[in-house]
Amino acid sequence: MSNKFKVSALVVLLVLSLAPRVAGADTSLRFKTPAVCKTEGGSIVNIDPGRYLPEPVWMDLDTDYKVMETRLTRLEAENKSLRQSDKGVSWGWSVAGLAAGTLATVLADHYLRD
Repeated sequence: MSNKFKVSALVVLLVLSLAPRVAGADTSLRFKTPAVCKTEGGSIVNIDPGRYLPEPVWMDLDTDYKVMETRLTRLEAENKSLRQSDKGVSWGWSVAGLAAGTLATVLADHYLRD
């Protein structure tokens, strides 16, 4: 992580900790206009307009996103593998074999019945 990102995150967390809390209210911080903050180290951080999440909420969302991304990657790989294995199968012979087996069963039942 870059220092600029860390400073931005600290500024957002500082603002979030100072913002008044309302029961049941949205936990995100919203800037309607660009903001400029100066850190204790003297760095100036420009914050674009938008919504900013507290770190615990962000971590939960990020974890959920990574889990879903991993599942998607696995599903795509499985689908690709199944499609490749399906290319070598000739379904015509499978259907013909099933039909022949069914016919043999019906004929055997008819002629071998007492």
